Amino acid sequence: MNHSQLQLSELLKEGVCVPKSDKRIEEKKTKTIELLKYANLVLAPLYLVDKQIGLVAALTFNAFFINYLHDLGKRRRSGANTLNKINTFFSSQGNENSLEVHNALRNIINGGAAIHDEISEMLQNAGVEKSRIPY
Repeated sequence: MNHSQLQLSELLKEGVCVPKSDKRIEEKKTKTIELLKYANLVLAPLYLVDKQIGLVAALTFNAFFINYLHDLGKRRRSGANTLNKINTFFSSQGNENSLEVHNALRNIINGGAAIHDEISEMLQNAGVEKSRIPY
């Protein structure tokens, strides 16, 4: 995993900006981390070709992939994003507790969980045993 991936992974593992009490969020967080791990595992052979090529490919892929997860999560959480926009508009400018980071992480988590669920469902429909699907 590269540096940006590790930072996001650490934020997700620590539960920064994500309430600990919600079990669904914890499950989605785990699914998103696993999805990012497997995606970076596919890129690992590029490091054997050249370190710089592998690093550039991993950073570029993660930037685009996390952006895609954010956009997908934003589409799936339209109500929560609208409330966040309203809250941001009416909040004071001096407020240090910005909900923008929280909202962005929730979008990434929901987008990753949605892709993980779709891949899991596709594998189950193809006849792969549930015990062999990594959760």
